[in-house]
Amino acid sequence: MSKLLKIFPKKFVIGMVHLKPLPGSPQFDGSLRKIEEAAIMDAERLSEGGIDGLIIENFGDTPFLNGEISLEGLLMMTRIITTIRNRINLPFGVNVEFNDWKSEISLAYITEAKFIRVEVLVEARFNISGIVMPAVSKLLRMRKALGADDVLIFADFEVKHTYPLFKLPIEFTIKEISKYADAIVVTGAETGSETPLEIVKRVKELSDKPVIVGSGVNKSNILRTLEIADGVIIGTALKKDGVTHNEVDLDRVKEIMSLVKTFRGDLN
Repeated sequence: MSKLLKIFPKKFVIGMVHLKPLPGSPQFDGSLRKIEEAAIMDAERLSEGGIDGLIIENFGDTPFLNGEISLEGLLMMTRIITTIRNRINLPFGVNVEFNDWKSEISLAYITEAKFIRVEVLVEARFNISGIVMPAVSKLLRMRKALGADDVLIFADFEVKHTYPLFKLPIEFTIKEISKYADAIVVTGAETGSETPLEIVKRVKELSDKPVIVGSGVNKSNILRTLEIADGVIIGTALKKDGVTHNEVDLDRVKEIMSLVKTFRGDLN
């Protein structure tokens, strides 16, 4: 936990900057300016609302390629992340769907991101685009070669929108993730779906690493979630009308962060 406490407060909240479809993806509409302006607006609203940090993700690039983003998309992400870094004084991480760890650690190295989110670190999973193999061995070698050991790894456990290629005991999986990750992300079955707190409790029992809830957190469940988890990642609940593809709603950010700050004050 000590590494995270150098970046975030206790019981932290990370907000999602969901990028619109990037060049090279099926739904790209041809407007680079709209992508950049929307991302900057969302990041600014999250910052103004008091969020603790950001994850910038190529959310609109569905259906995702496993382990691969287009070169055009990667360049656009680099531009957007650099702009956000220069405008907003918040710690941030990067996530390149799906499990494109090479692009993630490269982006983190170039843009000075504090962390990356890796969907499949030690498990073998499959999704609609095929089999996703674990990243751990090659990722750690690349991070070492870049001299980027200060870039933290947030690793998912049984990541949403996937199924196991082989079902492994939770004890084994959490033990292996804990060896190599700096934090473990636990989610529900899909984006916006609530994360079962009994699973979060079990992961906490099995690991000494910080545990982050990565889906389904909203104003009605955030306090009971933070009673167990070390932090949360929120996307959908911070959007206008609670719709994932909408822009960030400043009032929603302020409302949730007001609850969190009161909760954190009660802990002191």
